[in-house]
Amino acid sequence: MVYYLTRVCLITEGTYPLSIGGVSKWTHTLISKMPDIEFEIVSLTPNRRIKFNYKPPPNVKALHLYPIWEDFNSDLSEQAVQPCDNDSTRKIKQFFQSETDSFQSNSYLNEGFIKPLKRVFNIPIPEADIYHALNAGYAGLIAGLAKRIYNKPVIVTEHGSYYKEWVLRLSRVDFPDELRHPKILKPEDHTQIKLLKFISKLVSFSFKSADIIAPVTGAHIPLELKLGADPGRIKPIPNGVDYTSFSSVGNGEDDEEFVVGTVARLNPIKDVKTLIKAARVVVDKQPNVRFEFIGPKEDLDYYNKSLALVDELGLENNFHFLPETQTPEKLYSRFHVFALSSISEAQPLALLEAMSAGVPVVATRVGGVPEPVNGCGLLVNPGEFELMAKSILFYLRNPELKRETGLKARNRIIHCYSENTFINGYRSVYFNLLEKPKIY
Repeated sequence: MVYYLTRVCLITEGTYPLSIGGVSKWTHTLISKMPDIEFEIVSLTPNRRIKFNYKPPPNVKALHLYPIWEDFNSDLSEQAVQPCDNDSTRKIKQFFQSETDSFQSNSYLNEGFIKPLKRVFNIPIPEADIYHALNAGYAGLIAGLAKRIYNKPVIVTEHGSYYKEWVLRLSRVDFPDELRHPKILKPEDHTQIKLLKFISKLVSFSFKSADIIAPVTGAHIPLELKLGADPGRIKPIPNGVDYTSFSSVGNGEDDEEFVVGTVARLNPIKDVKTLIKAARVVVDKQPNVRFEFIGPKEDLDYYNKSLALVDELGLENNFHFLPETQTPEKLYSRFHVFALSSISEAQPLALLEAMSAGVPVVATRVGGVPEPVNGCGLLVNPGEFELMAKSILFYLRNPELKRETGLKARNRIIHCYSENTFINGYRSVYFNLLEKPKIY
């Protein structure tokens, strides 16, 4: 018989256990590597079309799926409390409803924000010892409500910055067209300003509810402070990978064809168009190079536009989009260089995996990317495709330096970004929180 030390309610939004990606993989690792802790998952899903990409481990004792962007029925159990049954949470509900009253006339905002918000307040929250939200949006809101119902501690982990990602989606200047949401009304009606104001208050509520805010990178801290986070509660816990699963031997050194690889979800934030332009420059100077972008096609419209650019630049034989895989360790041994062209990132697991496999990195200088890469790879600014191409060619033409850089990268992972360090960081937080007062 297994005796569990504590019960953690994990709250996810659009990720585990349904989607493939860094956050889902991170979550599965966290749960799997703590078999003595019991987990209950509240998963906010985009719709009812459920397909599990991860099978939860045995220590997940309950899994609740709520498609908050669609109508659903909540079945209350004896172990769950409806948020609106509590005086404190009713006031919170009234506050957020007043913040969204002005959205009523905008059908997109009504469907995309007002109705999901109302559904969140109808989700029965199970009792647990700790509430762990995996973003500072709706997941953080549920954790904050749970704190006021059960008087239990809250952790908010920030992978990507919830607020910053919405700024990117809504921005009409300085970013590619694909990041400007087509359904937002004209600038003169101030809809974007209203929406960002709402999101900032949602994030601020999550931060102020948290006993511990655990960003995966220190790069998030300045914005967290600006949005109301208490600096004394911020404890960065970097991501970690099992470096023993990745071999640093080989990396295609004897191959006649060079492979430049990327492992990521395909969406506008990854800015694959910059990588495609860089590929054209590289292939002009080094024809025997194959680029592989491996991952789920999260945005089909953006994928089609990216394919069109590949065709336009005559890269049909050199740039390939491949499906996601559950065994990435087999991929990295083929890569000569790992390239990442994102305009925004937190601390990508794929980046750490590539480094653990001894693959030199060429990446954009965004978010938490520089922390592991500095001294173990080359950094360029977003959109600088010519400099990215030059950096890729630098490694392809200097095999000895490529090998030395790859070994440095692997050592960086072993000493600073191991899976054990990541797991022990959260284990320490969990058990320290259980010994502290819960209400501040």
